[in-house]
Amino acid sequence: MIANVFFATTILFLALFFFLLEQCAFLIPYRMLLIDKYCTEIAIFAAACSSISLPACTSPPANSF
Repeated sequence: MIANVFFATTILFLALFFFLLEQCAFLIPYRMLLIDKYCTEIAIFAAACSSISLPACTSPPANSF
């Protein structure tokens, strides 16, 4: 069940990525300008996103009767 959710989410985000990639094609000539101007912000954002860790999935504690 959880695998199906992850698969559907992956497909959804890939579709969104390719849609946005197509819509933002007009920015290609300005690539170096954007990188030069926002290089620090992009690096900080990428580092912050890579350091986020999700809590581990654990089973609930067993009842001890």
